[in-house]
Amino acid sequence: FPIAVLLLFATLIIAAIGATALIYRLGRDLLQRAEWEVGSPLAALALGMLILYALSNIPFLGLLVFILIEAIGAGVALGTRFGSGRSWSLRPLLEEHEA
Repeated sequence: FPIAVLLLFATLIIAAIGATALIYRLGRDLLQRAEWEVGSPLAALALGMLILYALSNIPFLGLLVFILIEAIGAGVALGTRFGSGRSWSLRPLLEEHEA
């Protein structure tokens, strides 16, 4: 029983990490298409969260959209094995905005 609870908790954490990456990517892509120069990665994350919030509030369809984003996020996090294995840094995010 404790292992099942632990696995459920780990799955929720993995889904949240992956969904955050997807939401950031969505916001960043939309900002690039609009050709807005924003220096902070938080702006891209905020735009992605705003879009996810709007989609998740659609009656009947919102829950499915939210579950789909979480499932894709979990798949992305597991598929990439949580990244490259190097130490985490904001340097790649800042380099994208400088270029």
